[in-house]
Amino acid sequence: MLSRFFIYRPVLATVVAFITILMGFLCVPNLEIARFPNIAPPSVRLTLRYNGASAITIENSVVQVVEQQMSGLDGLLYFSSRSTSEGDANISFSFDPSVDPDVAQMQIQNRLQNIMSRLPQAVQDNGVSVRKVSEDTLQRIAFYCVDGSMSQEDISDFVVSVLQDQLSRINGVGSVSVFGSAFAVRIWLNLDKMASYKLNPQDVVNALSSQNRQISSGQLGSLPNDYDEPINITIKSREMLSSIEDFEKVVLKSYENGATVFLKDVARIEFGREIYTFSGNYNGYPVTAVSIDLTDGANAVETAQRIEDFLESVRHNLPEGLKYAIPYDTVPFVTASLHEVLKTLAEALFLVALVILLFLRDIRATLIVCLTIPIVISATFSVLYLLGYSINTLTLFGIVLSIGLLVDDAIVVVENINRLMIEQGLSPKDAALKSMSEISSALFGVGLVIAAVFIPMGFFSGATGKIYRQFSVTIVSAMLFSIAVALIITPSWCAKYLKKPVQRDFQASLPLNKLDLGVRLLEKGREKFLVYVAYLLKHLRLCFLVSVVFAVLSVGLVKVIPSSFLPTEDQGILFANITMPAGASQKQTKAVANEVQSYFEENEKDNIDGVMASLGFSGGGSRGQSVASVFVKLKKWDDRPGAYNTAMAIKDRAYAHFKNHDSARINIVLPSGVRGMGPSAGFSIQVQNIMGIDRDTFVKDINEIVATANESGVITNVRSDSMPDSPQLIMSFNDSMAISHHLSPEVINNNISVAWAGKYVNDFLDRGRIKRVYVQADAKYRTSLSDLFKMNLVNSQEQLVPLNSVAKARFDYGPVQSQRFNGISSIPISGDPVSGISSGQAMDMIAKIVSEHPNNYAYAWQGQSFQEKLLGAQSSKLFFLSALIVFLILAALYESWTIPVSVIFIIPFGIFGALVFVFMRSLVNDVYLQIGLLTSGALACKNAILLIEYAHKFNLRGLSLMKSAQKAAFIRFRPIVMTSVAFLLGVFPLMFATGAGAASQISIGTAIVGGTFFSTFIGVSFIPGFFVMVSCVFLFRKRFFEK
Repeated sequence: MLSRFFIYRPVLATVVAFITILMGFLCVPNLEIARFPNIAPPSVRLTLRYNGASAITIENSVVQVVEQQMSGLDGLLYFSSRSTSEGDANISFSFDPSVDPDVAQMQIQNRLQNIMSRLPQAVQDNGVSVRKVSEDTLQRIAFYCVDGSMSQEDISDFVVSVLQDQLSRINGVGSVSVFGSAFAVRIWLNLDKMASYKLNPQDVVNALSSQNRQISSGQLGSLPNDYDEPINITIKSREMLSSIEDFEKVVLKSYENGATVFLKDVARIEFGREIYTFSGNYNGYPVTAVSIDLTDGANAVETAQRIEDFLESVRHNLPEGLKYAIPYDTVPFVTASLHEVLKTLAEALFLVALVILLFLRDIRATLIVCLTIPIVISATFSVLYLLGYSINTLTLFGIVLSIGLLVDDAIVVVENINRLMIEQGLSPKDAALKSMSEISSALFGVGLVIAAVFIPMGFFSGATGKIYRQFSVTIVSAMLFSIAVALIITPSWCAKYLKKPVQRDFQASLPLNKLDLGVRLLEKGREKFLVYVAYLLKHLRLCFLVSVVFAVLSVGLVKVIPSSFLPTEDQGILFANITMPAGASQKQTKAVANEVQSYFEENEKDNIDGVMASLGFSGGGSRGQSVASVFVKLKKWDDRPGAYNTAMAIKDRAYAHFKNHDSARINIVLPSGVRGMGPSAGFSIQVQNIMGIDRDTFVKDINEIVATANESGVITNVRSDSMPDSPQLIMSFNDSMAISHHLSPEVINNNISVAWAGKYVNDFLDRGRIKRVYVQADAKYRTSLSDLFKMNLVNSQEQLVPLNSVAKARFDYGPVQSQRFNGISSIPISGDPVSGISSGQAMDMIAKIVSEHPNNYAYAWQGQSFQEKLLGAQSSKLFFLSALIVFLILAALYESWTIPVSVIFIIPFGIFGALVFVFMRSLVNDVYLQIGLLTSGALACKNAILLIEYAHKFNLRGLSLMKSAQKAAFIRFRPIVMTSVAFLLGVFPLMFATGAGAASQISIGTAIVGGTFFSTFIGVSFIPGFFVMVSCVFLFRKRFFEK
């Protein structure tokens, strides 16, 4: 027997323990640190730019072409697209977690190459980017100048020219977006002067294309060379221009008399911005914001540390007065929440040690039990390292729970050895040998059953499966190592180091006599326990009825308790998305952004560290003059104690303040609880226009749905991520008239595009870096309708043709942005549940409102909401599989159907207790509750196995069923209570956690404490009755069939 081998070799057992701990110490520093494992579906984003094009133009000419080519991608879950009137578009593809993101990216790139020739030339010139990225932001860094020495343009140019490329090369960074731009050569055309010289805007583009370029001119004396020339020189001829003076000298036209028209004669040339959309401030200083997304699968904590190290290394190279801050950072919450779990882990260790000492009243025995904890934890960390897992919330929760479970095995061994020494007067070694012969099968059975409960969790798919898998591996590994330690190390140390206890009563004077209170409580508890057992053995039908009632009530509670994916956490940041009315200017938007910024700086000054306003984009992905975002960084959790100062409370106050703003739609939102599953917390639904209803009606209906949802009393802060339609000028051309004036439609198209939309021509060299050259009509020629029609075009006969002779214009409204989901026109809606309502209830409500709309809109979930729906579908399968595997393992282990059926009857007690506690605390049915229910069921099974196995053995030795059950109850009450109380105290700190990540700890802690309490202090009394009841049924069936 394995235990016997090590009992006679205590040194070997100690060496095994030491090596195991050493392996753990070597592995832990190499484990990654994260809040969650990489549970978000792999995502690939395609981005492009089409200067001057409207949102509808981009959608029709680019987005739909790409979407049609991407059908049938392997493992594609869903895809969405967004086109804006700023000329930007992006298409995001989300894949099943089983898909390799590198393969997905390669597939998209290959298919894109097949249709590149079908895309507009302007799109091809700007290039199309395909990158694997996380679907939300890691950090937003604010670069700001405190002494006024740098304008916003200067800051943006420095960041783009010096820092952007270096940031993008940091390992783990997926994309770096600068909300600002580098300097560009801006050539502002004077159309009046151009007309006087009979020049078209396209003539300027052609001149720049030919004169601002770098060409290869070969070498003087290059091989092959038949002449014996002692020279070999590189020939340099035309190069890229590098100064304003160089551009001013570009020749546009030359006459026979020697007169020359230079670019400076018809244009104003300056260093300006490449993009004029973005601006903002940080705490009142001009700012350039840098948004950093993770590459798919990258570790957030490690990537953030690399970014911090890089910024610190370049700090001394920054221009005088330029500073940086990080007003939006998701990493501090990760580290703080893990710190809170580690603190809970330390508290659990202390409480477990205390209860062991209280019950065993022996320092040696207590040390033996406590020393098993680092052995098992070290071995578990080694497994996590070998599997490539990280130290995250889930694995640490697994460690916290496993502490209570793993000391159970050690307590059972030590307690049974101690009992044999007292009752039979055996020496420690003899007691250890006999004890292991008695309880080895029970230890093995308990360990296998608890492991079996969690094994099915590792085989589920999707993000939920990844959450379950890491927790499952941690628990199962800890339990298997716990069995090994209980069979190998614990009995060996007990035989070596325990002393034979002295017979004494409770008044004996010993060093630990003050701890006799624990023994007194156990003895009194056992007396009452045996009375209850005797009563229930006489009322077996009551046992059956109570179990059935608890099972039915548990089903009812599951339906009553609202569902959710993960609890909403205070992550120390929040942000406001601002959407102005159609056609609002950036100046108007800036005024509202300043108002929001002032609100937080004045009303929440005790809770905030900094506020950054960014104009030109919003958190939902919208861009343009009429949108903005305000990012609020809150102080650390310890600096803002109490429910009043949580991020949720601050958000609610701000939302109430801005809810009825008279000039803008202002939404205050929290970041998503899971990286890569959307930018904000709450639900996210895509309303799809499957009936092809016109856009005006579609937008109107979406506004009605939003209004109805906000009035439902179930959900709040409901908003659509669409922007209101803005005024648009519709140009129409009389091609017949144009041709009669010797003006081809192509000439009209090209020149209008250059003059009004602007055109990227080529590049120039600025301080060693390549930057862009843009040509566009000056502002006074594109400010009003009358300005546009002052334009004259030069035809093929060198004649001026007024634009108004071949074109007409009318005003209309059109979309600022256009969105699609799975190839169907759609508008996303987001929102939050009101206080006391779960995200599952909120999702049900918004789905109902959309479904009941008379225009028959379809809907689809995305991000975290998509995963929450998958969770609901998988939960019932998980519990059924766990119960089935437990039943089969017990039947195989004990070669009996009686024991597994008896054990199964106790499970409803643990489940019901967990649900009651969760219901009483108004918590939700989320991933953590699912884990808590499984753990509670496993603990209930453990107690049942410890008692029923003894009863089964006594019955086989000739005792009646009743006496077997009563004797087993008498012997096993003490270890059951001791192990359960140790586990309860180990988990108890989770139930009342505070600070970062408290919601997750409270959720899982409440469920497990409730389930363990019910299954131990109520359910244990019923276990003997279940054994007798099931045994009688099987005995009756056996006799019936024998007849």
